[in-house]
Amino acid sequence: SPPDARFSGERFAAPDVMRLSDAVRRAVYEMRLLVLWLREQTGGAPVGLHGLSLGGYLAALLAGLYDDLDFVVSMVPPACIGDLAWRFFIKSRHYQRSARPFFSYQELRAAYRILSPLTYPLRVPKDRVLLIAGRGDRIVPPEHPHALWRHWGQPAIHWFSGSHLAPFGRQKIIRAAIGLLERLGIL
Repeated sequence: SPPDARFSGERFAAPDVMRLSDAVRRAVYEMRLLVLWLREQTGGAPVGLHGLSLGGYLAALLAGLYDDLDFVVSMVPPACIGDLAWRFFIKSRHYQRSARPFFSYQELRAAYRILSPLTYPLRVPKDRVLLIAGRGDRIVPPEHPHALWRHWGQPAIHWFSGSHLAPFGRQKIIRAAIGLLERLGIL
């Protein structure tokens, strides 16, 4: 977060396509540098990504940009920022008071398309991928990880009953992620 940010991740929550694009670009660049650095420092040990929410989104995005990740575990990942922006907007006070939104649903999806993991084919072999999704998630609705699952050719997916923050402390979720790493011979 920059020094003038009011909270961590503020640039990702800004309703500004250019600022969000820049934040995503920087995050992808820094994550890529970290992967390359880890690979160099460990002498070629397996390096992958495991992220939750925004981290799950970024892991999913990198899985469509690079083919050399040893694994990807993407938990409750948003797949379409334009769809999320629309969902949040229609619940806002501005929308409730306004007769007409600034942008249509289709315009928001188009504006954020370049930031969507659904724009890119999966480059990591799908047997190295695990999606984890909440059936009751009201922040990242189940349609998002399901769309990503379909788009990626149906890699492993683990559904849990609960909401966006429910993955914490859930043994079945932990076992699913560890199971992937064991199947790949990483653990």
